[in-house]
Amino acid sequence: MRATGNRAILSLLVVAGAVALTSCVDEDVVFEDRDIYQPISEEALDYLGYADPSDDNKLTVCGYCHGDYQARWEGTAHADAWNTLQASDHAQGFCEACHTVNSFGNIVEEPTPGQAVGGHVAVADADGRYHDVQCESCHGPGLPHAGNPMDSNVPLAPIEVGADLSVGCGECHSGTHHPFVEEWEMSGHANLSVQQAGRGEGEGGCYQCHSGEGALLKFGVDADYLEKDALLASDSEFAQITCAVCHDPHSAANEGQLRFPAGGVPAEQSLCAQCHNRQAQPGTEPLNQRLAPHSPSTALLTGEAGWFPPSSGLESGAIQGPHGESNNPGLCASCHVVASQAEDPLTGQTIYSVGHHFRAAVCVGEDGRPTGQPSCAITADARDFGGCAECHGTEEDAATALRDATARVAAQVNELFDLLQDVDPNFDAAGGEIDTRDRRFTVAEGALFNLALALEGGGSRETLAQTQQALAASVTHNPALIEALLAASIEAVEATYFPTAPAP
Repeated sequence: MRATGNRAILSLLVVAGAVALTSCVDEDVVFEDRDIYQPISEEALDYLGYADPSDDNKLTVCGYCHGDYQARWEGTAHADAWNTLQASDHAQGFCEACHTVNSFGNIVEEPTPGQAVGGHVAVADADGRYHDVQCESCHGPGLPHAGNPMDSNVPLAPIEVGADLSVGCGECHSGTHHPFVEEWEMSGHANLSVQQAGRGEGEGGCYQCHSGEGALLKFGVDADYLEKDALLASDSEFAQITCAVCHDPHSAANEGQLRFPAGGVPAEQSLCAQCHNRQAQPGTEPLNQRLAPHSPSTALLTGEAGWFPPSSGLESGAIQGPHGESNNPGLCASCHVVASQAEDPLTGQTIYSVGHHFRAAVCVGEDGRPTGQPSCAITADARDFGGCAECHGTEEDAATALRDATARVAAQVNELFDLLQDVDPNFDAAGGEIDTRDRRFTVAEGALFNLALALEGGGSRETLAQTQQALAASVTHNPALIEALLAASIEAVEATYFPTAPAP
């Protein structure tokens, strides 16, 4: 049996006379030795679990000292993981490894693939000592630190995530029924252009959203994690936007344990807006990027994106997007994080999606599974419009509405493109009315910014279908604003560069 640690409990016994305020007081200080944790088996591999499993107060041994984390963790789904499993209609033995303390999630290696060590697997757990996803599920065994607390032996949790890793959230939040990590791996969050995230002078803006460690610092999270020191010391290694960047492992203050609310707040205060609210108007610095919109989604919803021609009468913020907070309190998550299920027509297997590809109306294969493709036909067969059906009636109605809107805007895009080509055939190359390298701002440059804002989805304009796919993102966020900006840009370009000759 492993030896247990002790701590001294100070008890103050005060003996007072009848007149307490004026009498003398005798104090006896009594020291009482008490175990800080119950004895654990050698087979538990230094996992401590709950302090007193017989008491349903959810107090972990770690919580003796880390009371602030303990109190916040108690409100999370992790703290009730065991009861949640037992109350379900599908509880099975192989599910328990993700609802208890063991090697899943932390750096302790599994001697046999799929066989968790420590915790409930190797130890008789009739008293529930290792039930639920406790601190040690992510941080690893706590005995070395609890027995001799030092900075050097603090068990740190990893933030790295991957379906093929034996650490991190992906060890449990994956698989057929809840493929969080598998879908995350096909998302932009897992495939950032980390070469843009350089920590050098002048590049901090990119680093804050193009790396996991940068985003955490931007969010004000200075907590330590396993990879932190190595990442911050490196000039070439960057973390992707992993689960722990957006989700707070210790707190359920926001729904889904998010670090900021996903909805129910003004759009610019939402979680997604912390990064998806960058350059939405023509800028001045850096010069070669000033006419390139960058992550303007939030400003599109609020009607603040774009160049507003002075003579157009358009005002920033006047045209709110239909998917903004007034009509859609869930904001981005209502469309971009939609859980669904479909039946594979060939196998009859139920295909589950948890929406962590973060694509609205995601492209799906014949089996109904998200494909990870960035674009596909705007039809209810090629895409999953399930998240749109609640407001639009049916998935086909939603697809038709998007096709019609993008077709209207495509005609404006082609007209404006032809006008700008007549004004400056070399577009943004040096010289002419459109020159991203000088500090002169022209009507043609403002119009080009609005054109780029509309086509922010990227892709080719060779066919109407390709143009519609490139327009789908901006038109979905705010169709009325995009149409108004393009119409005003066409009018401003014509008035400035092709004025109508006065009648004789």
